[in-house]
Amino acid sequence: MQVSGLVSIITPCYNSGACIHRLLDSILMQDYPSIEMFAIDDGSTDNTKEVITSYISKFEGKGYSLTYIYQENAGQAAAVNRGMKLVKGEFLAWPDSDDYYNRTDAISTFVCTLNSLDDNYGVVCFVGTFVEETTLAPINRNKIYNSQEQLFETCLLGGDFLAVPINYMVRMTDFDKVNPLREIYTGQHVQNMQMLLPLFYSYKCKTIQQSLCNILERSSSYSRISLPYEKKKEEISAWLDIKLNTLLRIKELPAADRLQYEKPCVTIDLLSKLELAFLYMNKKDADTSLRALKKNGEPVSFKVRIKAMLLHFPFIYNLSKRSKHCFHH
Repeated sequence: MQVSGLVSIITPCYNSGACIHRLLDSILMQDYPSIEMFAIDDGSTDNTKEVITSYISKFEGKGYSLTYIYQENAGQAAAVNRGMKLVKGEFLAWPDSDDYYNRTDAISTFVCTLNSLDDNYGVVCFVGTFVEETTLAPINRNKIYNSQEQLFETCLLGGDFLAVPINYMVRMTDFDKVNPLREIYTGQHVQNMQMLLPLFYSYKCKTIQQSLCNILERSSSYSRISLPYEKKKEEISAWLDIKLNTLLRIKELPAADRLQYEKPCVTIDLLSKLELAFLYMNKKDADTSLRALKKNGEPVSFKVRIKAMLLHFPFIYNLSKRSKHCFHH
């Protein structure tokens, strides 16, 4: 099987000085012959620059190239956009700075798999191993993901979908067909959905059911649990914003079909906000979400309506929550 063609890697970094060395080392250990990497520093205030630039000569010694680029803080999506204008490779990967490949043949496996597939495939994915932040001990291995190859609706609407950037590689010819400007929506500080949705609409994805990377489970990943109510609500709205704006950028998607997809996206947003309102006992927002669901033509179960009504009576609501039979819907 052919193992050739330049692989371009874009990595957005922000205060990654303590962890990005693992990704850089894992790229240096690859058995693949031709790699260029762009590390886009999104306004770091630590030693990210020093760590990355110390690897430039190591990459050159391997026959690879590593380019460090600094930008004022604008988010991961903006950093990826900056890098996409520079890539010259036949293949593209965009790992986060705190994840890393765990086998020397990770990149070559990606390329071999893509080269073995017909033109209906534009994306390859493999699963990974989650590791603890400080010890790097495995926490749990990713489950065996559904081997479905049509992932557009799964990615858009939720389901058995792996959303970590390091797990993907694409052909640049296919990427350029669906995204000729090489730009993704930058409304929020994430990038994977914007990168993949247009590809998933036009191409199949092949999933390799083996772990070729380690995914860092950072303690900061749990910080969202302690976020205030309004911030959590903003995050829910942000995901809807990403979905709707990315759908608009898929030129191959007919307008009528786009409208059909927008409706369930809105429903997911409203249901998520309703659950959040229930959790925080915010009766005003619960009523607002219920009215919006009704306006959107979505059925609301009797239990949910009762639950919303009881929010107006906090003592009774709290008593009801303690019953294991109440409010399961």
